Order: sequence, then C-alpha cells, then structure tokens
Amino acid sequence: MKRFLVTSMLTLTLVSSTLFGGNLKAFDVNNTAVAAAATTKSITKCKPTLSVKSTTATTANLNIGKVSGADSYKVYRATSPNGTYKCVGTTKSNNFKDTGLKEDKTYYYKVKAQDKVDGKTLGSQLSNKVKATACNNSSKATVKVVNAGSNIDINELINSILKGQTSVTAPSETETTTPSETTTPSETTTPSETTTPADTTTPASSDSSFADQVLKLVNAERAKGGLSALTMSQNLLAPANKRAQEIAQSFSHTRPNGTSWSTVLDEYNVSVSAAGENLAYGYNTPEAVVNGWMNSPGHRANIMNANFNKIGIGVYKDSKGTVYCTQLFSN
Repeated sequence: MKRFLVTSMLTLTLVSSTLFGGNLKAFDVNNTAVAAAATTKSITKCKPTLSVKSTTATTANLNIGKVSGADSYKVYRATSPNGTYKCVGTTKSNNFKDTGLKEDKTYYYKVKAQDKVDGKTLGSQLSNKVKATACNNSSKATVKVVNAGSNIDINELINSILKGQTSVTAPSETETTTPSETTTPSETTTPSETTTPADTTTPASSDSSFADQVLKLVNAERAKGGLSALTMSQNLLAPANKRAQEIAQSFSHTRPNGTSWSTVLDEYNVSVSAAGENLAYGYNTPEAVVNGWMNSPGHRANIMNANFNKIGIGVYKDSKGTVYCTQLFSN
C-alpha cells in the first residue's frame, strides 16, 4: 500500500487544515492530502528576554521578560554554550525554577514564548542564551575587596559577608576579587513539561543515498518551474529522520505522543519562520515517491514553494522492507 500526507506552514505557523479531494492517482481511496493554512501573529516575531535571578546548589531561578499575548513560556537547557538545548519545562508565570542540577556545574538556558490560536500553539523566537552555575550562596558568598591593603578592617569584612554585601572599601591602592558569584535563592514555578533529549544522530535504518536521490529529483522539478534549488539542511536532517521513524508507528502529521508534527523542530532546537512537511510510505524508490508527490496538488505545492530554500529528507525502512519517507521544508 502506498500512502501520502502533506501539510505546510506557508507563513509563520500552522493554525488550520484543509482537505483536498479530486483525482489523486497516487493515493489509496481511503487517503487524503492535507495542506495547512497559516497566519501571522505578533508573538511569532518577538524575542523574549531571559536572566538568571539566583541559584542554589541544585537549582537555577530564571526571570523571563513578559511577552504581550503569551500564555506560557517554554524553557530549554544545555550543558555547553553550543550544545543541544532540550526542553526542561514550561511556566505560565515570568519565573521558572530548574531543579535537580549538579553543584558547581554551569548550565545554559534559552526561552520561547507561546500562545494558542484555534487549538494550535504559536511560538516566538528563542531568547539569547544565559548561563547559571549551580552553587549554594550560604557557603560560597562573593566578596569583592576594593582598595584593600594592610589597613583593611577584618571585622568589617566578616560583617559584610554575614550581611550578604558584595564589596568592602579600605584605604589602599590595590584591588583583588575572590573568584565566585553571589546568588540569592527565590521561589519560582516547578517545571510542568519535560522532553527526552534530542538524538541528533542519523538512525541506522535511514538511507542517505535514497535521500540524496530524492533531493536531486526534487531540484530537477523546481528547475523546470524556474525555482532555485533546495539545499539539504543538517538542522532539518535529524528531525526528518525522527519523523520517518514516527510515521512507521502512526502515519499522520500528529506525532505518536499526540503533538503536532512541527514540535519535532522545537525538540531539535530548530527555529524557523516558515516550515512544511510531506509524508509517504510504500514507494520504495526515490523516483516513485517524488513522482507521487508531484502528482498530488498539496505535496507539489510544498515542493514548488518559492519561500522554501532548505530541506531535510528522512528515510526509514522497517523490518518488512517498507520505506517511509519524509520531507521537512524551511526558509
């Protein structure tokens, strides 16, 4: 059996779906192609601010700048500046507490504002990253000694530590700083949502040669229409392969966990303003799947969309030899 599904976000994000009928020769009679309409909303254009309020030995307390129209905020964490950011929770307030951290370890955070329209979640751009080092301020207070010399009053220094002050001045011409950071604990919302860290490796059952041939055929079709070629995006490749495995479990634009297909982009920290998805299975050659897509109005619209310039192609072959193929498009 051969099947296709198509959806696209032509502007900023998915908000509704329209069913296409007609003579879809590449489809079983029980199947339809789905194309999504899109909308522009101010929240998708904004970029939240994020700061670290305080830390303890096992927590980081974050402050999120309020975004007009947002009903919640999704927080992402990484263990290195350029590492993979995974979702560690959401909050409806402008505060967030990340728990279970390792003492003296530095973490990096980003945040995205969210709002729901017609049952679909709209997301803002990701904030700039901030870093937080988990440490207990009761045992690691920071004191900066300004102009310290032989005449520094030790009692004043001790009192400043007890009072949580961060500097002491004495009559001298030198300046030294103790290497640590002052933090103050506070209360924030406990994370309500977690996700499994993204696996950025290509699945063993994927077929890169199949994907490369699909790209070559797709670009040949775009060239006929006077469009520029799509380039294979490494950022979209892992999400596309993940979706290829998922549609082997549930052939739908709704993921097996019940969320929209576009959430796979969040899972891999891919931020785009326009995206689309084509799905197919049972077409076991690159020529067959591209021919089928090009003979379906909805799928063809994604392939020939001039707003798209990047693509990720996922290929998964199950134990019976059935090929599942996905295309993720972006600008």
